[in-house]
Amino acid sequence: MMTVEPRRGVTPYKPREGAPVFLSDMIIELGFAETAHVEAAVEAARSSGETVGHILVRQGALSEDQLARALAARYGLNHVDLDEFDVDPAAANLLPPQAAQRYHAVPIGFESDGGLVVAMADPSDSLALTDIAFMTGLEVHASVAAENLIKALVGELPLPVREGSGSSYPTPTPAPPPPEPFPTPDTRHLTPDTPPPPPVPDLSVELASARMELDAANAALDAERSKHAQSVAELC
Repeated sequence: MMTVEPRRGVTPYKPREGAPVFLSDMIIELGFAETAHVEAAVEAARSSGETVGHILVRQGALSEDQLARALAARYGLNHVDLDEFDVDPAAANLLPPQAAQRYHAVPIGFESDGGLVVAMADPSDSLALTDIAFMTGLEVHASVAAENLIKALVGELPLPVREGSGSSYPTPTPAPPPPEPFPTPDTRHLTPDTPPPPPVPDLSVELASARMELDAANAALDAERSKHAQSVAELC
């Protein structure tokens, strides 16, 4: 859960006790839509594969901001109103626009400990969080924002950096100096009977194999993401 100091546009939600509730139950509990509308959306979702929240938004029974607030309450995360929140360009520009569009997520700021605050439309997408953490090299903390506002922010990337903005971008740890080059052995003193030193092994084959394994892993990750998205749609 996001632990930054209170900021404009941020509404905190605490994790619920007991078993998790369905999104449809949370929408009714928060009073965002009539029970009859929600129940009808649940039935429609079972046959169409679309999520209950998206059905209600499409029907005009729920706003995208209300859907984001219901998701934030369900998962015990902070809700961020991107119309009010002061997005840190140094954070937002850490993720390429294409990746932000694919994940429906944008980094928006930093925590005091250097963690990266990410606004997401779907906080259940743990694979997206893992990818963003890998791409940025930072610990990622999810928050929830309306999908239409995330899309608008993605369309503005990369954001211009404001002078004197006071970004809390973590100071990178200096990289250690490169190791000294391995000295070339002096073979002038070797006698004819002394065998020469072994040649330096060629690692090109191993590197090519590692690249092939990485490509296969990325393909498997994309397949798992598709399965995950389908599972979320069925559950909601």
